[in-house]
Amino acid sequence: MKQLWTQLTQGILLALCLILPAAHLQASNAIDDASITARLKNMSQIISTDFSTRAKGYVKGYLYHRDDTEKLLGKTAQYFPIFEFFLDNYNLPEELKYLPIIESRLRPFVYSTAGAGGMWQFTTPTARHVGLKVNRYLDERRDPHKSTKAALKYLAYLYEQFDSWEFALAAYNCGEGRVRKAMARAGSREFKKVLPYLPKETQLYIPKFLAGQYICRYYMEHGLMPQLPTADFLHTQTVMVYKSYSMFKISNVTGVALKTLKVLNPAYYDNYIPASQTGNYLTVPQRSFALLIEYVSEREGWKPFSNHQKSGYYATKWVVGKGDTLDKLAALCGATKYQIMKWNNLRTSELYNGQILHLYYAVPSVHTPGPKA
Repeated sequence: MKQLWTQLTQGILLALCLILPAAHLQASNAIDDASITARLKNMSQIISTDFSTRAKGYVKGYLYHRDDTEKLLGKTAQYFPIFEFFLDNYNLPEELKYLPIIESRLRPFVYSTAGAGGMWQFTTPTARHVGLKVNRYLDERRDPHKSTKAALKYLAYLYEQFDSWEFALAAYNCGEGRVRKAMARAGSREFKKVLPYLPKETQLYIPKFLAGQYICRYYMEHGLMPQLPTADFLHTQTVMVYKSYSMFKISNVTGVALKTLKVLNPAYYDNYIPASQTGNYLTVPQRSFALLIEYVSEREGWKPFSNHQKSGYYATKWVVGKGDTLDKLAALCGATKYQIMKWNNLRTSELYNGQILHLYYAVPSVHTPGPKA
C-alpha cells in the first residue's frame, strides 16, 4: 500500500513538473507575441500597411534558429556602416539598410536559383542596366560598395515612379511591369488592395523585410548576442585603385592571408583586380593599410601628401563617415573641393565610408596687442 502511494505521489509530481512549465511557457509566449506585434505595428516609418501578423511568423523563425541569427547580426557590424553612409548621401530612409537581410542574409558571394547575385541580389541584365560590370574578371554585384550604390539609386528611381515605398519594394522584388499590371487589375493605387494581385513571393516580401528589421532592432529583448566577425573583417580600410593588381602580390606586400583578401574583396575572380578608369575598391585589414598604401601609391604614381605642404597650414588626416562630402570638408578647412581632390589624388568627388583623406587647414592667426600708450 505504501509503495502504491509513493508511486502515485511521484506520478502526480511528475505530471505537475510537466504541466506547470508548459503552462508558464504558453503564458510567456502569449506575452511575447503581444510585444512582438506591438513593436512591429509601430516600427516602420516607410511601411503604413499592417503586416504584423505575417511578419511575426518570420520573426519567430529568426528566434528559433538562434545561432544562424546571431551570425547574421554579427555581419551587420561589417556591412551596415557602408549602407548607412550611402543612404545618408542619397538622402534615402535608413530602413532600407535591412533589405539585404532578406535578399541575401548579408552574403556577397550568394547566388539565387534565378541567377541573382550579391547582397542586393541583382540579376545580370538588371545589374548591367544599373551600371554594374559582370564579366570574366569581376562581378560588381558582389562588391559591397558598388552594389549598394547601384541598389540605392535603383530604389530611389522606383520610389519616384510609384511615390510609395511599399510599391517601390514590391517592384524591386518582382519588377515594375508586374506591379503596374497588378495596379491595373486591382483598379487601385492603394497597396493593400493591389497586394492580392502581386506574385505570392512579393506578397510576402514586405513582411519578411519587416521581420529582418525587427530582429536587428530588438534582438536584445530576445536574449540574442551578435557573433561578431574577427578583427581583420571588422576593422578594415578601403582604397580606390585604377591599375591592375594581383591578390598574390598584395598578400605578400601586406602580410594578409589570401583567403582573407578574397573575403574582403568578393567582386574579383582568379585573385586578380583588373584595371579600371572609374576605379575599383580594394579593402584590407586596418593593421596592414599603411603597407598597402605605400605599394599602391608607387604603382598608381600618386604624389606623397608631403609634396603639398605649405607654410602657415596644419596637416591632418580625416576618416570619412556618415554625412561627409567634399564640399563640407572644403568649408571646414577653408579650401576648395578641387584642392582636396588634388591633395588626395582623387579622380572623382564621390567619397566612401572609412576613406582616409589628407587635409590642410590654416593656422589661426593670433593678434598680440601692443603696449598701451
